[in-house]
Amino acid sequence: MNPGPEEESLKKEIQTKLMAWEDPKNHAKIIKNVYLGQDIFKGQFAKDAPDLYIGFNAGFRASWQTALGNCPIS
Repeated sequence: MNPGPEEESLKKEIQTKLMAWEDPKNHAKIIKNVYLGQDIFKGQFAKDAPDLYIGFNAGFRASWQTALGNCPIS
């Protein structure tokens, strides 16, 4: 399936908003980069990869609970 213009626009919007995300305590940038899946995943299973892949700045990460579908708040 080829992505349409709406899908590409939405991915760019999410990418932009994630890149602007800051820690409210010290205004540090949380996200170092948001990679588009089609730019980094290749091969026969690329279609199963995420549309966006997040690279966190030092000191930030997704929690283990997030990988299991939870949304912990600290």
